[in-house]
Amino acid sequence: MKTLYLLLLFVITSIGLTAQNEPIKKYYQTGELLSVGAYNENDMETGIWEFYHKNGQLMSSGNFENGVVSGEWKFYHENGHLESIGMVENNVKTGEWKLYHDNGQLQYCGKFTKGIKTNEWKSYYQNGIPESVGYYANDAKNGHWQYFDTDGKMMSEGTFVNDLESGIWKVYYPNGNIEMTGNLVDGVQEGEWKFYHENGKIKEQGRFENGERKGEWVEYDSNGNELERMTY
Repeated sequence: MKTLYLLLLFVITSIGLTAQNEPIKKYYQTGELLSVGAYNENDMETGIWEFYHKNGQLMSSGNFENGVVSGEWKFYHENGHLESIGMVENNVKTGEWKLYHDNGQLQYCGKFTKGIKTNEWKSYYQNGIPESVGYYANDAKNGHWQYFDTDGKMMSEGTFVNDLESGIWKVYYPNGNIEMTGNLVDGVQEGEWKFYHENGKIKEQGRFENGERKGEWVEYDSNGNELERMTY
């Protein structure tokens, strides 16, 4: 999405002395309309401003208070569809924000606290099917997360700690049966892991140490019969 930093860059590079509170137009060097808005008596942006893509489509619109981005802002894709919408306080995102694919379908929704992602966030595929749901704390994934395929079937679930997979994770086959499950520490396999055939029968099991197989591993066929034992 177009960041507030890009928005502020447009503002900074286009400042000039203007008539107080009268909307003015500014243009790209190539002649296309860049922005429309007003300045106050201190030559600071005030009120509603609009910024445009070079193709003439609206890029963003929202409010300034004495040169500071505040209030509701909307950003748009070059095809004219809404890209994102949310509140800003003192140049920082706050509250619920929604982001959209360029086909108009919702892509992300979640909450910002002083510019930092917090609480539950959801993402969606372009067909509107949920892609993921989980929690953020301090702008990092923390807590339980679930991931889904484009048909809405769960692919995996587990816990994050500061953006790294930690604790028990499960990966699923398209039929809903568990494909594998085990413990992760900072994104690395650690401890007991089990792998399954698509019919739900155990396929192999053993231990990992720092992401590598260690000790005895046992492999089974799709009927649950033991095939072999291996030592690492």
